Amino acid sequence: TCIARRYQEIGVTEDGIRVIDDYAHNADKIRAVISAAQLSCDRLLAIFQPHGFGPARFLRPELKELLPTILRPRDVFCYAPIHYAGGTVAKDISSSDLAQDLVVTKQVFAAETKQDLLQWACEQARPNDTVLLMGARDPSLPQLAQALYDIL
Repeated sequence: TCIARRYQEIGVTEDGIRVIDDYAHNADKIRAVISAAQLSCDRLLAIFQPHGFGPARFLRPELKELLPTILRPRDVFCYAPIHYAGGTVAKDISSSDLAQDLVVTKQVFAAETKQDLLQWACEQARPNDTVLLMGARDPSLPQLAQALYDIL
């Protein structure tokens, strides 16, 4: 058995592309799951959905420092659109802002929509890659992980 959304393998495509879904949502958990995924793949497509505008602002400095140190030159990274759970929060940060922190050192993409994310994954994924979806709070993330698997 597995614990839902903790390094949960969604499936492996005919081309050997493995899709993993994980609840990682802070720097320590992102570091741990990326490091674990890298142990069993040559190339990683890492996707992270920040779980709110406040948490995105809070995590930004940590992720700016962390991601260039753990992503290998062959890995690619995508920020999914920030999950908005409602309320009167300031929407003064975006996935594009977060991606700008990494553009100098790593291959990075900021998806404006989940459809953009799916298209990016299709364009980037190669046989035997691992696609890792990370994020919390958004109840549609398991369906997004399944959609990634289905489209690849």
